[in-house]
Amino acid sequence: MINDSVKKSVAFLVCALMLCAAVLFAAEPAHALDDEPIPPENVEEPEEPVLSKTSLSMKAGQEYKISVSHGVVKSWTSSNTKVVTVKSGLLTALKKGKATITATLTTGRKLSCTITVTTSPKLSKSSVTVSRGKTVKVRIRGKAASVRNTYKNTSIAKVASKRSATTLKIKGLKKGSTTLRIKVNGMWLKLGVKVK
Repeated sequence: MINDSVKKSVAFLVCALMLCAAVLFAAEPAHALDDEPIPPENVEEPEEPVLSKTSLSMKAGQEYKISVSHGVVKSWTSSNTKVVTVKSGLLTALKKGKATITATLTTGRKLSCTITVTTSPKLSKSSVTVSRGKTVKVRIRGKAASVRNTYKNTSIAKVASKRSATTLKIKGLKKGSTTLRIKVNGMWLKLGVKVK
C-alpha cells in the first residue's frame, strides 16, 4: 500500500511539474527566446531632392520647364538674366551665352543647372528696299514669345508692327536711306532701309 501511495504521489508531482513547465513556456514571448533583434519592417530612407536637368543646351527663343523631385522650391534664380530667364522653373533662352539656374529649396539646399544658349536672335535680312508708302516684311528668328520688341524708327522708315510680332512690316515714309534699330530679347539688331 505504501509503495502504491508513493508511486501515485510521485506521478502526481511529475505531472504537476510538467504542467507548470508547459504553462511557463507558453507564457514566454517568442522573441525572448532568440538572441538576435527583430529587424524593422520595410523602413525606407528618404529620397534625395534632384533637379530634372543638370545641364541643357537651348536656342534663342526656346522655352523649357525644369522641376525638382522630392523637394519644395522656395525660389528660382538665373546667374545671367540677359542670356536665360527663369520663372517657376520655366526657362526662356534670350541670346547666346551661358548661365546657371539655381533652385533654392525650403530646407536651404541649392540645386543647379548649367544652361548653354547656342544662338542669338537675328533678322532674316540685314537690309531692305521699299517704295515710299509701301511695306516689306522681315522675319525675326529666335524671338522669345514672352518678350516684347522695341523699335527705334526714323523719319525715312518705320516698323509698322505690334511689339509682339515675329514678322515685321517695314514701311517707307520718304525717299532716302536709314537704319532702323530693333530690340529683340533685350538685344539690339540693325536693319538698313532704302526708300525709293
